[in-house]
Amino acid sequence: MRTKSITSVILLFVMLIAAFLFVGCDDRKKISFMVDGRVYKTIHTNGYESIEMPEDPVKAGYTFEGWFWDTEWKRGFGETAFEDEALLVNLKVYARFVKEDASSITNVTLSKSLRKIKAEQFAQYSSLESIAIPKSVKTIGADAFLGCNSLTRVDITDLESWCKIEFENARSNPLFYAKNLYLNGELITDLVIPNTIKTINEYAFYNGTFESLTVSNSVTEIGKEAFKGCTSLESVAMGNSVKSVYNDAFKSCTLIKRVDITNIGSWLNIYFSGLEANPLSYAHKLYLNNNLVTDLVVPDSVQRIRNYAFKDYTDLKSVVIGNGVKWIDQEAFDGCTFLENVTLGNAVTDISFYSFRNTAIKEITIPDSVNYISSSAFGDCRFLESVTIGNSVKDLSSAFDNCRALTKLNITNLENWCNMEFTFFDDNPLYYADNLYLNGTLVTDLVIPNTVTKIKSHTFYNCESLKSVTIPNSVKTIGAEAFYSCSSLEFVDFGNSVTTIGNEAFYLCYSLKDIIIPTTLTSIGSDAFDICRKLSNVFYLGTESDLYANYIKNSFQDETIFYYASTQPTTEGNFWHKVDGQPTIWASNGN
Repeated sequence: MRTKSITSVILLFVMLIAAFLFVGCDDRKKISFMVDGRVYKTIHTNGYESIEMPEDPVKAGYTFEGWFWDTEWKRGFGETAFEDEALLVNLKVYARFVKEDASSITNVTLSKSLRKIKAEQFAQYSSLESIAIPKSVKTIGADAFLGCNSLTRVDITDLESWCKIEFENARSNPLFYAKNLYLNGELITDLVIPNTIKTINEYAFYNGTFESLTVSNSVTEIGKEAFKGCTSLESVAMGNSVKSVYNDAFKSCTLIKRVDITNIGSWLNIYFSGLEANPLSYAHKLYLNNNLVTDLVVPDSVQRIRNYAFKDYTDLKSVVIGNGVKWIDQEAFDGCTFLENVTLGNAVTDISFYSFRNTAIKEITIPDSVNYISSSAFGDCRFLESVTIGNSVKDLSSAFDNCRALTKLNITNLENWCNMEFTFFDDNPLYYADNLYLNGTLVTDLVIPNTVTKIKSHTFYNCESLKSVTIPNSVKTIGAEAFYSCSSLEFVDFGNSVTTIGNEAFYLCYSLKDIIIPTTLTSIGSDAFDICRKLSNVFYLGTESDLYANYIKNSFQDETIFYYASTQPTTEGNFWHKVDGQPTIWASNGN
């Protein structure tokens, strides 16, 4: 009984396998329809039936001629190919296209599944008037629409998809010629970027005829030339998330009248890669929550004021920079010709190129936090009269070039000033100011701190307020033109350690009468004391033999040289000693 049951089970199992094999066995062959090397559609058949032909493929710029058995195009393939015979092997058939006469085509219909329009695909379609770009398109190659001068409209059905298209260059975009963008049949005049878009790609709306633009808060980046040539654009509302706007994004948008923002911190944080990336370069009107910005208060939450933020913004009158700002980037306020008052926060460390150039400020205080002020940061400020330099600035690099109204330069740390680097004479604001103040007091009798080891080139260039200079024993070198044209300077004590006086160090100090030079002095540069017409007395701290040994006597052929004697000399000669720190000539023969 048990054996019979087992036999039944085995029989049932065998039957199930046979049924499975019968059902799963399909010996139909495959026909692959190929378009440009890719499978367009596949069907299966044993033959002895009509072939279900696929929809004709579309290739922009070409006419579909039919399906062929091979790529020699000698034998066409159609629905009756296997009507009276079997298909014994898998088969590939090929689509043939013939290039259209581009000069006569007025409109083109693209496949709804098309993902890429190739480079120069429609180049020289000089009669093409309109084109509809399906939302499936992801990329358009270089010069795809080059020479399509008759284009007047571009139709799309999805703005988000359009924003995501990667255009290889400006003429990849049919808007370059057409100018008019239609969304579902309606011309877009007020362009609102969808809030799903993070990046507006390069050339995306090049030459569009939009009147207003709203950049949603989702957008973080605007690509180069994205809105270039949008000459009808009058207003731009910038979202709060934009971080970068690239080259010429708004170039030639000459009709822009206003830019609207809702967060000043977000605006100041935008990186504009060039002047015409900033729509404000044309608008000159920035509205914060619908209020024109004239008196700017930068919140403490802002750490950086980016380049071109207010470039050429003529409505700005005052700026108070918060205590969170560390960096002020190049040309941030350049050309704000009505900007009169600027207060820098106490955290600023770097003021970049041209950041306040050509403004109307009358005085500026550089806080102690500032280390670097770059070239022309305050250049061409023709109303600037007073500058206070904090004690941490290392380099001025002609930061105040052409500030011809300067009359007062105030410093807070003399040691720091002596360590300043001035590559050229007009790097130093004293070239214009003439008068040096230390903590608000005019410097007339200058005493160099004994922590200074070198007075660098141009340090006191053209300082007309100086009458006397006392150099400590710590100083060994005096740089070229260090006291050039200090026209009121009458007396200099070089201390006991100076070895070198640079070229033209005291050139044009025509009030200079008396100097004290040490025995350590071994080098005097060319014209160091040239045109010091009143220089008559050189008080040397050594003997005449010391002076000859140092080969510097010839530098003072027209002056009287006096040699130091601590006690009253008994011999003939020119001798001197100090009385209350001042050089005093001993009478001849001790009388």
